[in-house]
Amino acid sequence: MNTKEKTLFNFKNKSIFLAVIIIIQLVFIGCLYFGIMEKKKTLGVSISPIDKADIIIKGTEELKYFYEPKPNTVINDINLRVPYAKDIEYCINSDSLNDRYDYKVKKPKNTFRIITLGDSFTYGLYVNTKDNWSEKLEDKLNEECKDQHFEVINLGMHGYDIRYEIERYQKRGVKYKPDLLIWLIIDESRFDEKLLPLNQKIKKDMKKSGEFEDNIKEGKYYESWIKAKTQVLEELGEENIIAYHERIINELNKGYNNRLLFLTRPNNSTDRKLDKYFERLALNNQNRFFSKEIMNLKSQMFFPNDGHPNAQGHLTIAGNIFNYLVDKRIISCD
Repeated sequence: MNTKEKTLFNFKNKSIFLAVIIIIQLVFIGCLYFGIMEKKKTLGVSISPIDKADIIIKGTEELKYFYEPKPNTVINDINLRVPYAKDIEYCINSDSLNDRYDYKVKKPKNTFRIITLGDSFTYGLYVNTKDNWSEKLEDKLNEECKDQHFEVINLGMHGYDIRYEIERYQKRGVKYKPDLLIWLIIDESRFDEKLLPLNQKIKKDMKKSGEFEDNIKEGKYYESWIKAKTQVLEELGEENIIAYHERIINELNKGYNNRLLFLTRPNNSTDRKLDKYFERLALNNQNRFFSKEIMNLKSQMFFPNDGHPNAQGHLTIAGNIFNYLVDKRIISCD
């Protein structure tokens, strides 16, 4: 083989080698691209455990401890010791909401827009985003009601009291101009401004003493929270907290003119104080509705030692709400 032939042979070999490298790089870039695009379908662009790094504190002068999830993340509950939190993913969209999709601020034509509001029961704690009742309600509405399109935007956030839930609506929800607001109120006597920092202090002390680990082993996941709430109630008084919440709910009620559905849980002993307030609103305003039967679920629809609804519970809640909306003609479903 002469010099010219050797040079050509080496050039061909190098060309083939470079072509292989380029093809490998293109395949890798393609996989990376489609992987990102697949994640964007559920609006998650990073995987991270649920801890302080996933929370943004945006306190105000009145609400010092107000917090929200970081936008555009997929949060895993792997740092929690709750066994049923394993492998659960929350897809946080670009507006810090536990939702599969982003929603345009301007409502599309022929669309009925619903906002759901509440705490961990609305957020969907311990169930995948696609399985929380807000998502299931959106699916059912669009499957059953063909005359228009429905959007159900989930503003629920775990750990919120009523005042924090209103702040969430004012901060995130007002711009969407909902046709219907569904507000699930689980705990009328929680007061986060005192409860949140006290809970952290008590939990820290319990971890130092070993009590926290002992409680986890026994399936008692909320002992610090229970202790903190008990102390806050003793300090402020339950009646004062409920009266405060009634006043701020009334402010939102006066400022929001579209349809509003209040939901609470059944109480086998006596009515909650706010239930009577909601009943009066529903009686005196054709755009106000109230039910405490929608959360009337069977025991197997809740997680054990917890009280939060599981995926089956969320599906049942969505079905109950759908039936209520149709029966009361709050929505049109022909």
